[in-house]
Order: sequence, then C-alpha cells, then structure tokens
Amino acid sequence: MKPSFDVVPVAQPSAKHMQDQRTFQGIPGIAVAPNGRIFTLWYTGGTGECCDNYVMICISDDNGKTWSDAVAVVDPSHPDVRAYDATMWIAPDERVFLFWAQTVSLKEGDIFDGDAGVWYSILENPADDPKQFRWTHPVR
Repeated sequence: MKPSFDVVPVAQPSAKHMQDQRTFQGIPGIAVAPNGRIFTLWYTGGTGECCDNYVMICISDDNGKTWSDAVAVVDPSHPDVRAYDATMWIAPDERVFLFWAQTVSLKEGDIFDGDAGVWYSILENPADDPKQFRWTHPVR
C-alpha cells in the first residue's frame, strides 16, 4: 500500500538533525526577513536523494557572520516519504512562507512517485527566538 500524504508540521529539530549527523545536502535557499534575520534552508538526510530526506532551516542574526544549526525541520515520520526542494518567500505583507515538496521514495534514486505535492506553512513570529517559532498548519 502506498503511503498517504499526511500533514508534516514544521517542528523543532532533534539530535538527528544537527550538523554532525548530516552527510548530504541539496537545493539551498535563502531569504531575509524585514528585521534583517537571514534564513537559509536546504534538504538533507541520508546519503542522497531518498526516503530519508528532510528540510531544515538555519538562521543568522549578524549579516551571515555566524549561523545557527538547524532551528526548524520538515521531517516526514513515514519512512518512505521525503521532504525536499524547499524555498522561503517574504510576502509584501512581511509574512514568512516556507514551501516544500513531498513525495514517496522507496529507495535511493527512486525520488518521484508522480503524486508529489507542494506544501506551505507560514512562520507567524519570525523575529522571535527560534525555540518559540510558531508555524501555521501546513497546507497542500
């Protein structure tokens, strides 16, 4: 039975998402919030494009001189679903949108099932401490 596209909320990272655990990265993106905070994101997880992929976000509050480790992740709980190809967009009303793709991926190299979907969530408080970030319920 094929996994369904369950909602994957944007969440706080765990030890699994920290830099010393990552061996692969792809498709980076960057956005600058109105307060000057820089957001960068990419997908990672596993050793290449596969079911272990998740999206992660890091931030800089000093014009990119230093960077946090992961402050937020989109990490599907189903072992055969991957999150990838994320981007952020700062809307004219200053809301911070996170977009990502999700698909079933059963093995390395099998990266698209024909039913992939694009999801988004809005960061409601982009100037706050990342531990306090509030993301809206994801929408496909």
